[in-house]
Amino acid sequence: MAWAQVEFAPLGAEWYYRFNPGYFSTNSVGFSHVQYIGDTVLDGRVCKQICTTNYSYPVSLAHCNSYSDVDYIFQSADSILRYESYPTGNFKLLFRNNFQLGDTFQTKSGRQWVVTEITGLDFNNSTVRRFKLEANGGATFIYDLFGPESGILERLPDEIADVATFNLRCYADANFAQVNLTGEACNEILNSPEPGFELIISPNPGHDIIQLEFRGFLSGPPMIRMWDEIGRVVFEALFDFGQQQLDVSKLPAGFYEMTAEVDDKVVRQKFIKY
Repeated sequence: MAWAQVEFAPLGAEWYYRFNPGYFSTNSVGFSHVQYIGDTVLDGRVCKQICTTNYSYPVSLAHCNSYSDVDYIFQSADSILRYESYPTGNFKLLFRNNFQLGDTFQTKSGRQWVVTEITGLDFNNSTVRRFKLEANGGATFIYDLFGPESGILERLPDEIADVATFNLRCYADANFAQVNLTGEACNEILNSPEPGFELIISPNPGHDIIQLEFRGFLSGPPMIRMWDEIGRVVFEALFDFGQQQLDVSKLPAGFYEMTAEVDDKVVRQKFIKY
């Protein structure tokens, strides 16, 4: 039976994955929210912008608005490609989303996968195909609409070293009501977060560059403010988890208080500039 080619990441597409930040961090399991945020043109190709925000316990990582956490995806027939600015500056194949039984798929490492099973799953009065690929005793799954079960922006298992691992929980788009593929809530964090969080400044006292570290669970990036001894705000910015250093070299020597605010939760930490 011939199937129509499925558009990957249509308008409103969003995914929730069970997120583990590394093979050696199994005690920290949260969720990854991935969403289509619009189109742009790269190298003459109209690309979909896919934005990822990862939340994990004991520390949440919220990167959605930084350049490094927006991926650029181009679809050519059933091939889904990602633009890689480093080191090549061109498009690399991520996966395919339309197979026939017996088709092969070779990853960049040279490992060859064979499509051994195609299952039609009924969701929202429509059929989503799930392809089972096997190689050397291992197996992985790719959905024609959802993408790989292991994470749409990750390579197939033979090319993952000690990096984040993902399992698809939920999917939705503008024309496809949200479905849950697991028994876990889309945004569930499996290790219950400790209430609140703390801010650590180092070195403290400091002179030029200081490092900010958060421990506990944050529901999003905190608003950072630094106050001088007479209550004036001398610094204010939304914290970027990708840039954890703060330059205080131009501040006068003295005593300061730094606050970090997320939703209605505020923590305070004293800082000495010498």
